[in-house]
Amino acid sequence: MREQSEERQETNKEQPKLTGEDAVKSAIHHLSERDTTFTKTALIDEALKAGLGDVSHADIEAAIESRAGGLLSAGELDRGEGKKEPQFTTKSAVYREAEILQRARDGQGNAEAIISTRHSAQGQENQDVVPDVSFTKEELKDGKRDSNARSEISGIEEVEPLTGQRVRGLSERGLDADEIGQNSGVLSGDARSGGPRDQHLRRPDDDERVSKVISDFEAKKGFSMSDGQKAAVALTLTSEDNHMGIVGAAGAGKTTAMEAIVEQYKAAGYEVIGVAPSAAAAKELQSAGCDDTRTLASSLLKKEETKEGENPKRLYILDEAGMVSAKDMDAFIRKADAEGARTILVGDPLQLAAVEAGSPYAQMLKTGAIAHADIDEIQRQKDPQLREIAQAFARGDAAKGVELARPYMLQVELDKNDLEPDADAASIKKAKIFAMADAAAREYLSLSPEERQKTLLLAGTNASRQAINDKIRIGLREEGTLGKSIRKITALDKLDLTREAATRAEHYVAKDGAQVVVQFNSDLKDKDANTNKDKDAENQFLAKKDSQWDVVATDGGKLHLRSRDDPEKTIEMLPTDARISAYSAREMELRAGDRVVFRQNDKERGVTNGMQGTVGIDEKGRLGIKTDAGKFVPISEKRGQTLDYSYARTVHSSQGATVERAIVVGEASRVATAESAYVACSREKTGLTIITDDAEKLSKAWGKFADRQAALDASKIQPPETLEEIQKARAMAGHELGRVGDLAQARAMGNTPLEEEQEQQQAEEQSKQDHEAATGGSSHESGDSDEKEDNDHETAQAEPELELEIGD
Repeated sequence: MREQSEERQETNKEQPKLTGEDAVKSAIHHLSERDTTFTKTALIDEALKAGLGDVSHADIEAAIESRAGGLLSAGELDRGEGKKEPQFTTKSAVYREAEILQRARDGQGNAEAIISTRHSAQGQENQDVVPDVSFTKEELKDGKRDSNARSEISGIEEVEPLTGQRVRGLSERGLDADEIGQNSGVLSGDARSGGPRDQHLRRPDDDERVSKVISDFEAKKGFSMSDGQKAAVALTLTSEDNHMGIVGAAGAGKTTAMEAIVEQYKAAGYEVIGVAPSAAAAKELQSAGCDDTRTLASSLLKKEETKEGENPKRLYILDEAGMVSAKDMDAFIRKADAEGARTILVGDPLQLAAVEAGSPYAQMLKTGAIAHADIDEIQRQKDPQLREIAQAFARGDAAKGVELARPYMLQVELDKNDLEPDADAASIKKAKIFAMADAAAREYLSLSPEERQKTLLLAGTNASRQAINDKIRIGLREEGTLGKSIRKITALDKLDLTREAATRAEHYVAKDGAQVVVQFNSDLKDKDANTNKDKDAENQFLAKKDSQWDVVATDGGKLHLRSRDDPEKTIEMLPTDARISAYSAREMELRAGDRVVFRQNDKERGVTNGMQGTVGIDEKGRLGIKTDAGKFVPISEKRGQTLDYSYARTVHSSQGATVERAIVVGEASRVATAESAYVACSREKTGLTIITDDAEKLSKAWGKFADRQAALDASKIQPPETLEEIQKARAMAGHELGRVGDLAQARAMGNTPLEEEQEQQQAEEQSKQDHEAATGGSSHESGDSDEKEDNDHETAQAEPELELEIGD
């Protein structure tokens, strides 16, 4: 790397020398995108890579010591055996979390309830009252509820009415339960995380108007709502808060409660918009009766149309809120506040979290920033034993959940004869994956075609998922389910890049040596087009939007590209010259009858991420996919396709799904957690099989919930008390850290007129964002957008759901 540095300096004497601070800031951008806290070792390693030999270890140590980029100490990571390592977070992360929480708190009591519980009695000041719920002074003092003493409470001097403000206060302190987990709570401060829970607090669902809403809904549906569902309806209809929460266990009937809530909000004149992190989850919200449903990414980029002088009433329902990162939750809450909209955040903090940094939903629940109702009566599982597994995980008792799941585990023994005598760890791991995939495929193929349609195959990692798909296709070919004719296409898998990494050419290399392909999401204009007037309009662009190019080299800090349409055409560019998406390419075999899934939105073809279908040939002889909705989507064999087999899917992408039976491939690896176990073991209604390479190790891994630290907790920083002060501190922290891609810009080999223009545009955009951060406005432009795509983090279980775009 040192030689590369000297060569660059020789070719461009005016190139500014990178500093240790530059490298550390780049490393912070990269690490903090996925993790709120990170170790000193990880920071140094990434900074050395970012410096590419231009900075020394001592330079980086000095930058860290000076707390470059707004670094904050975040305690130590215990690595066991007495080994501890310093951790860091950033001021930017701290103040982002603080703003989310402060906005939620500032929204308390600022809205008009759908059903108001305000009343005036004998000249007393109006207050929100929950009838028939009272506490003794001793109970209010120590935060404990004595159920045995309730019959002894008498006299107005011994009790205090439970106002809306007092409910929120008690929620923050937490209330002890008589019998944990047996009944539905309403405002549990710990959000079912294993701490104290209330069992007697109730929102005013015994208000006759709320009761009538519930009884009318039950009569229309022909079934009774659970206590938790009723509590959710009561909370959201009587609350005067801008932001509310519904914590729902897996399979507890959140959608049913939302349907009743949506009905009442629409009747009150609200526009109700359903939002979710993925297209599949957003589609599920349609059954709740929302006026419109969108992915979170597209919602954040859409500016709602409002006529001058109008102040429309709008409600956003954000489903799977536990899977939303701090970055996206911040943008979502800011958008809602800017529009004067209300929000209901629905999710489960014990299920899988976002791939990107932060757990804002859990943080809002834990701090009492939002009042919430619990729906914890699980209804999905018809088998009582399976229901007990889901219930154990849902109440935070992972150890009990694993204990109950052990009888459903099938351990696969690796045949050592299949291994070379000197096989290394990687070869052994690969052999275990194949062995588990083979067992899972046999289990699946033993089912009838009808049963297969109702079965979900789940894997912890993409490597396992792909191995299972390959094994199943072999079986399907042998039984004649798949056609004999073979068509081959180039399948594209999203390249695992953070936003910071995506600004630097050296990262456009696949780990397995596969061909890297970039697709342009905007036109790349010829740099000479502005000065050469002889060029016609068509030739002013080096690359057109949607065109695909192979990456043939990454030297000199630039991408060297060859057109996939015209191999004779090559170009060079900086990764930030245009908006591009990057993929690794692989050959994919398609046969008639193959089940596949689209993994990226395509508006022109009417395709959404997660849409499934069956491979076939239409009457014109064209290869295509007949979606489950009945639409035929032609597939070009000349163009790379974001397509994959859909027989197996990752646990992360299955959250929210319901099936008759589930076959789970549980690797005893570091990505196995209680969260993944909870999701994997709660999809099924009647049948569960868990295939693993080591039942003991898997049980140990599944018995622990992941520790996702919040920046505020880790840094022990006390943020300012007002939103305005927080925003000022956040703007200063943002300037201190700088922008994503600053290092890439500093490393660029001189500036061209086009690059100077782009720098000016970036500066103007940054200035706009700083202004909006200080004023609370939204920084998103008008118009729809394709989803962004989150990628697997190393071997994490996340499948791409959002599409990463870089460039201007």
